[in-house]
Amino acid sequence: MPEWLRVVERIHLARLFRALRYDTRQLPASERASDDDGLRMVALAVHLERHDFHLAQLPPDRSVLIEDVAFNAIFAAANQALLRLADGRHGEGALDAALTAAFARHATALEELWHASTGLYCSRDAVTHAPLPEPTVAGLLPLWPGCAHADDLLARMREPGWAPSFPVPSVPVDAPDFHATRYWKGPTWMNTNWMLVEGLAAHGDPARAAELREASLQLVGRSGFAEYFSPLTGEGHGAPEFSWTAALAVDLATCI
Repeated sequence: MPEWLRVVERIHLARLFRALRYDTRQLPASERASDDDGLRMVALAVHLERHDFHLAQLPPDRSVLIEDVAFNAIFAAANQALLRLADGRHGEGALDAALTAAFARHATALEELWHASTGLYCSRDAVTHAPLPEPTVAGLLPLWPGCAHADDLLARMREPGWAPSFPVPSVPVDAPDFHATRYWKGPTWMNTNWMLVEGLAAHGDPARAAELREASLQLVGRSGFAEYFSPLTGEGHGAPEFSWTAALAVDLATCI
């Protein structure tokens, strides 16, 4: 972090900047990123702008460079979808061989993010390759494209921290940083649930996929198309009438 931000955090000035935030004028501050995290986001944006938003130009010793497990799991699933579309439209082998080889290399590289001591896939520092082992739902998302440790992920999902009344929390409910309504600090989101339903159905446990699908639809039935939901009460939080919640609920409701 830049030194000015360290000073602001040390003397607890971040809350004074809340009035400048558009998001906390629209929704309760308890449902958005914390004041400190909000300032970190500003600092990152300023840093990126100074380097014209070119990742290759960011100085590795003064930047937040992360190999993100969620991004790479979604990328792997997108590669598979592109391959299925091409094969279905033009026949097997329709895509360029170099492209399909890159898909395979990426799937192999995703396994490098496996972190045995936590039983999850973890993001890691792109410079040092040190894992970022704090448990989040992102560590379960390699189930979607399929992964070598699907059985381990299924076991983790059965643990109480990952299986509250309204699964699947973005942070396990027994984690020190869990917050039931704080943005990505614990709430259940329809988009990550949808990815896990897809992964469970295709690569893990179809029966549990059906259970999670039904639980996700029950959230919408209870609280409408909220941005996200408390995993403890099922109450909706964040923006109301959220479009991706609605779109994915339609998909879950119509899938067979």
